[in-house]
Amino acid sequence: MQQNIDQFLEKRANQGSPARNNTPSSSKRTRSSPDLSAGREKKPNIMGPDQKLLDAMSKMMDEKMAKLATKTDFESLKGEIKGLRDENKLLREEINAMRRAARQTERRVEILETQLRKNNLVLRGINYQPNADLLQVVKHFFANVLLVGKEILIESVRRIGPRSGAGGMLIVSLAMYQDKWLLIKAAPRLNGTGYSVSQDFPFSVRQRRSKLLRVRAELRKQKPGLVGLLRLDKLIVDNVAYDWDDEVGLRAGDLSRGVGEVAGVNISAVVAALQSEAPRGSHHGMEQSNAAAAGI
Repeated sequence: MQQNIDQFLEKRANQGSPARNNTPSSSKRTRSSPDLSAGREKKPNIMGPDQKLLDAMSKMMDEKMAKLATKTDFESLKGEIKGLRDENKLLREEINAMRRAARQTERRVEILETQLRKNNLVLRGINYQPNADLLQVVKHFFANVLLVGKEILIESVRRIGPRSGAGGMLIVSLAMYQDKWLLIKAAPRLNGTGYSVSQDFPFSVRQRRSKLLRVRAELRKQKPGLVGLLRLDKLIVDNVAYDWDDEVGLRAGDLSRGVGEVAGVNISAVVAALQSEAPRGSHHGMEQSNAAAAGI
């Protein structure tokens, strides 16, 4: 009996030993949990440098965004642009007004100059000696070349160009306005002689007359027999007065726009060519056509 009890106790003891051995192991694992947690807390934070980089980039972006234009800035800019446009418009209007005033002033000066020259004639092609008495030369020309029987009163004679030679130009101032037209009416007698008689106009008027004469020549070329009268700086065709403006070209009446057709003749190519030309001729350059000199 006693032997059986001893064997039972021994058996129980042998069976409980693994349990006892497992208990410390379990206890160690339980104790190791805080150690593992502490180990994880002690690891270095690998996101630290990346976070600093992100923070720096974010700060830089904030600074850049702060410098960008806002809606208020755009509204202010629109207001400034509108102000500049309005100012530019006013300046253009002022410039145009100044141009109109300048043209009006030039026109008044031109009218006054034309009035001062109204008794003048320009003679071309007369030969004379350097020491010749120009007054006597002109009187001889009127009486023996133009065959004017009336004595013409001459106030002055001025030489333009060389002192002598063939084709010299003389500016003759007459005492009587009527005598000027008497001489102009006799000018057709000079056809083919090399002499010419023309009115003395301001330079700007001569420039316009020169272009109108070329327009008339083209009209007569395309439409033979066409009658075009040149009166001062107006070309009259079929009772319509045309004048010349360097900006718009040939104008009819008071039109501000140019015309490219006169009496059914297309002259747009001639007008364009005349507009493209630079002003030419000297201050005393005159029309050389006897027909123009006669004012027709």
